[in-house]
Amino acid sequence: MTTHTLSYEMVGFTKVSIVLASIFTIIGNAAAAPAPLETDVDKLIIAGVGLPKASELGLTVEDLKKPAPAVDHLFMRSPAPEKDLAKRFDPQCWGDPKCTRGDATNCYNYLNGLGGTSCVTSGYIQMCRSGGCGWYGRSLFGGTVSSSCYNVALGGAWVLTNCQGNYLAGANAAYGNGNLVVEIHP
Repeated sequence: MTTHTLSYEMVGFTKVSIVLASIFTIIGNAAAAPAPLETDVDKLIIAGVGLPKASELGLTVEDLKKPAPAVDHLFMRSPAPEKDLAKRFDPQCWGDPKCTRGDATNCYNYLNGLGGTSCVTSGYIQMCRSGGCGWYGRSLFGGTVSSSCYNVALGGAWVLTNCQGNYLAGANAAYGNGNLVVEIHP
């Protein structure tokens, strides 16, 4: 092998090395691109004060879109109503203004995803907002009141189950706590 042949082989090797290095640099830069500051799921849900973002719970857009379950069986009174505790709040469906069922469902799934986290209200607070729909909490008799966010979601699920149409508004007590009223409306 002559020196002349060796230099052509080195030039060929160097060109291939430069091309490969360039490709790896491009791939590396793409992988190192900064993550978006806000995920799509966090654009759908505005969490209430002190509550974590939907992404912090590991929820996805698909999780938020799942339909709420039918919950009427949870709110039924026994066949012997005289043995029931006095009911504090009667669930209601309201007229206009209303919010979309999809936005209301997003908040249901978010609050349900909070599980045993306490949803606390003193006065009137927004617990969740999605699009043009808010889930609000208020104390029926004043003062500070709380329930697990899961039970708040169950109370609101009554509105989703019983208020007909693609637009809705209404209120129900949190499951198991007739003093915490959950209102769903714009």
